[in-house]
Amino acid sequence: MAFPSAPSALWSVSLLTVLFAAAVHCNIVYDDDPLQPVTSDETVSVGGTVTLTCRVAESDDSSLQWSNTAQQTLYFGEKRALRDNRIQLHHSTSTELSITISDVQLSDEGEYTCSIFTMPVRTARATVTVLGVPGKPQMSGFEKAVPEGSKVTLTCTSTGSKPPARLIWYRGDQELEGRPNVVEAVPDNPTYNVSSELTLEVSREDDKAVITCAVDHPSLAPGDKRSEHALQVFYSLLWRSSLGTICREGEVLSFVFGQQQPRAQHLHMEEEGRRAPPSGQSRRRLPALRDAQQIR
Repeated sequence: MAFPSAPSALWSVSLLTVLFAAAVHCNIVYDDDPLQPVTSDETVSVGGTVTLTCRVAESDDSSLQWSNTAQQTLYFGEKRALRDNRIQLHHSTSTELSITISDVQLSDEGEYTCSIFTMPVRTARATVTVLGVPGKPQMSGFEKAVPEGSKVTLTCTSTGSKPPARLIWYRGDQELEGRPNVVEAVPDNPTYNVSSELTLEVSREDDKAVITCAVDHPSLAPGDKRSEHALQVFYSLLWRSSLGTICREGEVLSFVFGQQQPRAQHLHMEEEGRRAPPSGQSRRRLPALRDAQQIR
């Protein structure tokens, strides 16, 4: 096998080194192209305003242009090209073109293109993501009072979110664990309806407890959309007598009534072990009882 002479080998290595350096230099120049437009992706909620900005490091007097998702020209430099009053010029110089789109709709979502008409034409793209704002949650299951010890199932529903919202239950400030959210896509619409159920076994301590359903979504600040309802719980009357179970005729009986829901309106008393006479003489009826009541 023949080997190249030392000078020839050195010349070959030097040539490769020069070519590699040139390739690296070309990549650096391409990556740092001062005429290459630079944009950024944006996220906006339905009804909001988004600003699209395109910049170049240097200008060769070529104009910048913004185009929409259908490749329709929106602005060419300072000149409006599409008759849509929602789209306005925000800022225009030889190195920057910024426009705003107000009252954004779901149909505005997509990829927008910034171009500069050099040779060759250079472009950059910006993706606009539009968030569907969820509606205020609607709660059901509170229509009737619930007897203590029984279970009640509450339902919360929110519509129109994109991406799907998350529903969270609270009792006061304490988060409760409901069933997993059910997500349904809206036909012919990119939004979602979300529902959740919460089952509680209630006690008398739950009477008037505030149950909250809150919506968690990137388009909302915490607590922006929530609904609250108070539970109504029926529970039995608690009472005690100051004289115990035995008393004499003519003595005053003192009854102290504890909490009850709903509040008792009448009290019926019968002598134990005796049939109540037809006239009801041994039965006492007391309207509008207070928490403490004396009976003769």
